[in-house]
Amino acid sequence: MNNLLLAPYEAVLYDIPSIAFITDSAGFIVSFNDFFLQFLRCDENELLYQSFERFVQNKNNVSFTQLFFSEKLIASIDCNIQAATNYIPVQLTRKRISMSNQETFYLCTIINLTEERNIHTILKRQRHIHQLIAQNTSLSEILNEIALTVESLHPDLICSILLLDNSTGKLSYGAAPNLPDEYINSLNDIEIGPSVGSCGTAAFQKEEIFVGNIKESPLWEGLNNFALKHGLQSCWSTPIFSSTNHVVGTFAIYYRTIQDFPSYEQRKTVDAFSHLAGVAIENKQTKKELMEREKWFHSLFYNNIDPVYSLNLEGEFVEVNEATVQVSGYSRHELIGHSFIPYIHPEDLSISLEAFERSKQGKPQTIEIRIFHQSKSIIYLTVTTTPVVMDGNVTNIFVIGKDMTAQKAYETTIHEMAYHDPLTNLPNRRLFEKKVNEAMTTHQELAVLYIDLDRFKYVNDTFGHEVGDDLLLTISHLLQTNVNKDALVARLGGDEFTILLPSIHEKECAIQLAEHILSLLQQSFFIRGHYVHVTPSIGVAFYPNDGINSHLLMKHADIAMYEAKKKGRNRCCVYEPHMNESAVTSYELEGALRRAIQFNELSLVYQPIIHMQSKKLTAVEALVRWNHSTLGPIPPDQFITIAEENGFIHPLGYWVLETAFHQFSVWQQRAQAPPRIAINISVRQLQNSHFAQDVIQLLQKYNLSASSVELEVTESTIMKNEKIVVENLSQLKEIGVSISIDDFGTGYSSLSYLKRFSVNKLKIDRSFVSDLPQHGFSSTITSALISLAQQLNIEVVAEGVETDEQFEFLKSLHCEEAQGYLFSHPLPGEELMKKEFFNP
Repeated sequence: MNNLLLAPYEAVLYDIPSIAFITDSAGFIVSFNDFFLQFLRCDENELLYQSFERFVQNKNNVSFTQLFFSEKLIASIDCNIQAATNYIPVQLTRKRISMSNQETFYLCTIINLTEERNIHTILKRQRHIHQLIAQNTSLSEILNEIALTVESLHPDLICSILLLDNSTGKLSYGAAPNLPDEYINSLNDIEIGPSVGSCGTAAFQKEEIFVGNIKESPLWEGLNNFALKHGLQSCWSTPIFSSTNHVVGTFAIYYRTIQDFPSYEQRKTVDAFSHLAGVAIENKQTKKELMEREKWFHSLFYNNIDPVYSLNLEGEFVEVNEATVQVSGYSRHELIGHSFIPYIHPEDLSISLEAFERSKQGKPQTIEIRIFHQSKSIIYLTVTTTPVVMDGNVTNIFVIGKDMTAQKAYETTIHEMAYHDPLTNLPNRRLFEKKVNEAMTTHQELAVLYIDLDRFKYVNDTFGHEVGDDLLLTISHLLQTNVNKDALVARLGGDEFTILLPSIHEKECAIQLAEHILSLLQQSFFIRGHYVHVTPSIGVAFYPNDGINSHLLMKHADIAMYEAKKKGRNRCCVYEPHMNESAVTSYELEGALRRAIQFNELSLVYQPIIHMQSKKLTAVEALVRWNHSTLGPIPPDQFITIAEENGFIHPLGYWVLETAFHQFSVWQQRAQAPPRIAINISVRQLQNSHFAQDVIQLLQKYNLSASSVELEVTESTIMKNEKIVVENLSQLKEIGVSISIDDFGTGYSSLSYLKRFSVNKLKIDRSFVSDLPQHGFSSTITSALISLAQQLNIEVVAEGVETDEQFEFLKSLHCEEAQGYLFSHPLPGEELMKKEFFNP
């Protein structure tokens, strides 16, 4: 195809030792390897630009649709794929490829479950049947096991095995576990001949006989009524031969529908197990026949598609089959008489010797090992040992192997993918730490930059994850193109990036790079029709002074980054030891936060909201605080962000609601309650389908009126327009709960949402109020916001009022309410009750 961006993936496509192809975002095939072509048995022109869905059974299956259109980067399902006229069960795995030109493709791989399962099952059952034969199990039990095995591999088949008495020329019952008893009784004393059903004819002509329609076949004339009575419509019979090529019985397959011909898989299975049936039958014959049976067993040994060999008790090769020669690359002459030990990978020698010793004790073993091919390449094998017991003593070790090299190569490819971030294809944390450790062994000094994008979650909340992902791709490209060739840029996850500078001569070089990144990210990025802007907070740490291993160095760079955030974000900080005294990483905070409620470290404080004309109390806003037992007070914007990211926001938010409602009920009981209590709500809480019901139940529990509760949400929350968010807000509005927009004017406003949700109140952000009235721009914006709200009949609250000048200016603009340090700092409930506005 002509898409040059896909060239690296097409190279991988042809290197993958398995069935693989690439589709566009709509599921149309745009490229594939030879394994895919062979698997579907189609011409190349029949596949290219065809919808892959046409080859999938149950096309409307939800799981298949989700495979291609889910948000997951990597997804996998089991389904049935049409190859020629058959449907084959497979495991289909796809990985989303996001191109720099915003196109999306899917790299898909297929594992043929039928072949994998059948090979494993056949080998397992063959070993089991061999063991039954070696243990002198009764012939009827062995034949019954063979018939059940074939039926388990092909559930649409009904098997029977008949034994031929050469002295009478008649067939008699051997095994038929799933045929009706009445029909089984009719299988005795069947004379063989040129027209005696499928089995009699097969035994007579010494060749397989297939009858697709029993009712119409001349071979079944006079016999068909009995078969049709039991619902048997078709019958395929193949003679069972002894090692001397004498017919000793027949292996019959019945169908309950009219058939054309047996499938290749069915013929292959029956052929394999009819041989085993022959071995079992012959094993019960005379000593001469026993010797002939051994020759036949050797035939099976040599013709096995997998490596099969036998070892003596000294560990020397006694015999090998052709598959062993092909897999190992050594000739029979180079193997027979030599010990297996030199061929084993040194790391697997111990487990190999232990399995060999256990096998000598009569205990079968299955292990995974590596051997050296004659070309010195490594071959992966799964081997199963079966001790050969004669007169109660182990005489040899019989070994069956399965070449797993191709499978291991596939697993290695997948493993390599685990070292890169799936969105940006940058190295991930695992690879970055590995490279840092490697650099520490070869360089005397190096630096790590830890970059976190400030307020990135607001981009996701406002514009969606597609815009957020494209922004991350843009910034990753910007970072890569602005570092030296020996530097390594990585994405640790979320909005965190790191840069490794493996060889620096002066620390100033790392600081200059950080400052350059700060300047690069001052620009706005136009993404999917939106101008998006984020700033970075950057921490820098140096090896060896700031850490002697990757973990410590990255931790200190992370601490320096949080120091940059504490100082106002959009800046760079170099790690200094004293930062450890108050620094705590997000990972440490996450664990502590989950225990904060249990250890009573959380509390609520309340800040009054005052009517500007009357100066009377109109509401209080509940604010959560965390006083860590050892770290002291943790800033709310730090721990609330962590709670939103790890899902703890739900129990935390519920605790805030219940605690605030309880305090309000206490005020009511003392007849000191303000008209309303305002509580901040996270978008994550509103994405919980039970949120509205939780609020209603708490109102009932504390006997509060819905009109006394005001929920504050951000602009980005209400603009997100998710169905569940809309339903929660609408349900709460219906019962009388007030909705206010917090930090109005700082986000991405849309006036349509003010109308849609009948917003009761707008809260002007403190960033505008702090410069009043001196700053002309802030005064203009504030005046415009208040005027807009009045025209929409929405009340206005000014946040962060600290001076009389600010109060009088806002009052002149007819702003209804205000809150800030001018009236009171946030206080515990009991302390706030002592204020004069609580006791007018």
